[in-house]
Amino acid sequence: VAEQVQGVLNSGRVGAFSVSETGLLVYREGAGAGGSSLTWFDRSGKQGTAVGEVGLLNEFRFSPDRQRVAVTVRDRAGFDIWIYEVSRGLRTRLTFDPASDRNPVWSPDGTSIVFSSNRKGTFDLYRKAVDSVGTEELLYANDLDKTPTSWSTDGKWLLYDAFGPTSKTGRDLWALPLTPQRPGTALKPSLVLQTEFNEVDARFSPNGQWILYVSNESQRNELYATPFPPAHYGDGGKVLNSTAGVGGPAGIS
Repeated sequence: VAEQVQGVLNSGRVGAFSVSETGLLVYREGAGAGGSSLTWFDRSGKQGTAVGEVGLLNEFRFSPDRQRVAVTVRDRAGFDIWIYEVSRGLRTRLTFDPASDRNPVWSPDGTSIVFSSNRKGTFDLYRKAVDSVGTEELLYANDLDKTPTSWSTDGKWLLYDAFGPTSKTGRDLWALPLTPQRPGTALKPSLVLQTEFNEVDARFSPNGQWILYVSNESQRNELYATPFPPAHYGDGGKVLNSTAGVGGPAGIS
């Protein structure tokens, strides 16, 4: 029907086109999305310098010392995680697997990164040392697609949301302890929040006693806070933190 249809920026697969009720097709022509760059802006919105080159960039996270940025980069081979040096704009590649490696989360000391990868079919949780050329460590795998979102400041817990093809409760929040209950045993996650709605983009508070997350239970995305560890599972104990909707990841300062 049409060739050289430009893609929607950072979508990975969505084309920039639409069809009217009478069958008229309109599309934006081009070889593909032009990409984006990491760019500084001051508090007034004035644009500053860019960090690194233009690319198809997603899901970026600052290191704890704010000197590096971990970014999901898409190319013809798929998705991989790269690390940019903020001061010089240079980047180094962290993951090399042909599967999709996404959603980087820094450890509190900045020495390692947890990410999700579909190397076994579903998106599981892996960890890799930032300054190492060694292989990744598989932290946890099951039949759900998992997205890591936050690492507690004491280094003990990793928050992630998960969803599967047979899930009836939307995306749920889980916490994975990063040390086993007994030496030599597998890590066992704990369910944090499960409702019929989506709970996503969870972040630990600096003291680790609260979790801020996004839920669509009001028919639009709003920010909520809940104690950690939860007093009980379900949707009890939460506090609404927004009333006009939110469009991005949660964060606590």
